[in-house]
Amino acid sequence: MIEEAITFVLPQPWAGETFEIDEVGPVNYLVGPNGSGKSRFAVELLRQLKNRGGGVRLLGTDRLREMADPGPLRNYWGDNLQGGYAKNSFEWLRQAGAEGSGIDTILLLEDRMDLRIRIEGTLSHLFGRDVELEWDSGNLVPKAVRRETGESYRLDRDECHGIKELFVLLTHLYDHEHRYLIVDEPELNLHPQYQAFFMQEVRKVAGNPTEAANRKVVFLITHSPFILDLRREHDLKSVISIGED
Repeated sequence: MIEEAITFVLPQPWAGETFEIDEVGPVNYLVGPNGSGKSRFAVELLRQLKNRGGGVRLLGTDRLREMADPGPLRNYWGDNLQGGYAKNSFEWLRQAGAEGSGIDTILLLEDRMDLRIRIEGTLSHLFGRDVELEWDSGNLVPKAVRRETGESYRLDRDECHGIKELFVLLTHLYDHEHRYLIVDEPELNLHPQYQAFFMQEVRKVAGNPTEAANRKVVFLITHSPFILDLRREHDLKSVISIGED
């Protein structure tokens, strides 16, 4: 366990109760039934950890929302990202990322070649995909390339949800510029095999960030037995159970 005192007044639906712990685990699990307030808890935890310094990142349950084709809603809302990510929209995209979206993942890989190489290696090994980031008429366009055929297509619009999930989750897990990572339902869209793979990667990087710059404290809000990866009795100390009362 890591000495890390966290205290804050809980939001609704707890009506002013206080959450308080003196230590956290390298990997922490927030569990509870639907409607118990886990996602609201995560947002308040994000606010508190932002004040600690060293950076914190939240990935919400709708982290892929902006990376999807709007489909029929295009006729009502338009599609500002149809041509890619315009340079003048980068600040907005980064702000959306700071609030829980995964949309800034593309920008992060454009800025950070070390992360891009690692993500490309992982997706290539697991799925036979390469990642290409191209500039077209002032827009950054993310593409996936099938190694077997050389077929190229939009990574954010045309790739399957499971691969996009790992693309976003692993990029921010491997990003050591943040010492805390909070993920709401990391199991979304992932086959149990890839949930287990994600947890394997989590355990590689989880640790005390004050002792090693390439370590981070991870908080996972989950319903999945494949994510709730308790390997020893000591791990039970890292489970935060959130009830309805």
